[in-house]
Amino acid sequence: MAEIPNCFDKAEYYFEDAMKCYCELYGKNEADLTDTDREEIMKYAGNHIGFFIAWVIRRDRLGSMHRSNPDAMAAAEKVKKGEMLGIDFLMEYCDGRLYPEDMSDETVSFAARFYERYFRHYSDFVIRKLNDLPLEFIGSWEDYLAFEPTLDRLYKNVTKFDHLDKK
Repeated sequence: MAEIPNCFDKAEYYFEDAMKCYCELYGKNEADLTDTDREEIMKYAGNHIGFFIAWVIRRDRLGSMHRSNPDAMAAAEKVKKGEMLGIDFLMEYCDGRLYPEDMSDETVSFAARFYERYFRHYSDFVIRKLNDLPLEFIGSWEDYLAFEPTLDRLYKNVTKFDHLDKK
């Protein structure tokens, strides 16, 4: 069984790189960035985590911490319906971080074995399918839906032999 980290990922880990990309894209200097710019950059930095939490939500695998919060559950319903992006849920209800508590136990087990490789799969999708670069965009709902089957496939492949671990 893979070791479960205290935190799987944080948007802030990618903030500096996302900020450099943002400044290049928009011809801005770091010193001139507004609070709105910084919020946008944090979304660029955490978009990949937003895709993952959207998948967690759409597969009914949110952790009990969110299930006991009516506001979070109302927001999760919006994610399920495509009315809210996963990145927005992540920023508002997870403080830009992905913790084990954000997911069901079954999903934590999957993430413990897989999440370390997740950014590579996400990056490959963004580059090859969207012709974009990670940390330089906020994915649309359509972008997420195009990626969702990849997560489903990876989940199936990673958990295929779980029953053997329980014997």
